[in-house]
Amino acid sequence: MNQLSSAKTSSGTKPTSPKINNFLETLKNNQASPMGGRFESPFGENPFAQFNRQKEIEKQRVAQFHQARLTEWERVYSAKDKQVEKQIEEIRRELQALAKQIVKYDQNVTQAIQTQVVTPGVYHISFFEHIKQIIALIRKNVTEANSWLSVFKKRGAQKGGAFWANTKKGGTSYLMSGEHAAARSAG
Repeated sequence: MNQLSSAKTSSGTKPTSPKINNFLETLKNNQASPMGGRFESPFGENPFAQFNRQKEIEKQRVAQFHQARLTEWERVYSAKDKQVEKQIEEIRRELQALAKQIVKYDQNVTQAIQTQVVTPGVYHISFFEHIKQIIALIRKNVTEANSWLSVFKKRGAQKGGAFWANTKKGGTSYLMSGEHAAARSAG
């Protein structure tokens, strides 16, 4: 009853009922409010906004993790690449030193062969036989090394292998031929 008496107008003619808005009217009024239509929870902050902020923070953490992992992998692979390059340089220096030694060995063998034997003996026969065996062994290794080098040069010149070289020559007909498609297919 107190509410009704307080709801009377100043002239005292009619009592008015308290104004009760339904849900839709309240939602409409909240959207038209200057706060930008944000939903206001009776619990304080908008729970959806809080949830979205947490998801955004989680996305940032995941992105930072992936970025850290990427930089770590780059460091690992760059270290491996540097190590491989260092090993290649060491091997090249060794090969250059061996090539110089081979030239020096060739000069020494030529000099030993051209030197006249003053008093021929069994020693000289065994000496020349020993040089002959060493040269035969070296020739075998040099022949093998030359074959490896020729294969290496061919592969370097092809840049991509025989398949792509033939694809460039034959074009689409080579690439799409049934034989090659069957060979490349999985299963």
